[in-house]
Amino acid sequence: MAAESGLEIGGDMLEDSGDLALDESETDFDRIRSAAAAAASDGARPIFLGGDHMVTYPVVSGLATVHDAINILHFDAHPDLYDDFGGDRLSHASPFARIMEEGLAKRLVQVG
Repeated sequence: MAAESGLEIGGDMLEDSGDLALDESETDFDRIRSAAAAAASDGARPIFLGGDHMVTYPVVSGLATVHDAINILHFDAHPDLYDDFGGDRLSHASPFARIMEEGLAKRLVQVG
């Protein structure tokens, strides 16, 4: 497989690390953060697919441990910047509030 420019895009360019086993416990956050940091620590540019908004904050937290604060382009109809939703500061409506509070992002651009 090659791009029009001749660049080979075979197996040496993409590697599927598989699914991250989660058990919906309090340890999931640290498990996701550690996996994101590990994926970025060897110079790779990881792509994370799947999950709901619960994974956004720990993924960004893990990436920031390797790269410091990052820039984020967020495609969504909602900014997900609530301080909390129903009393839950880690709800699906709040990941970017936590990310910005902790300085994990230099810039957050919302498109949607």
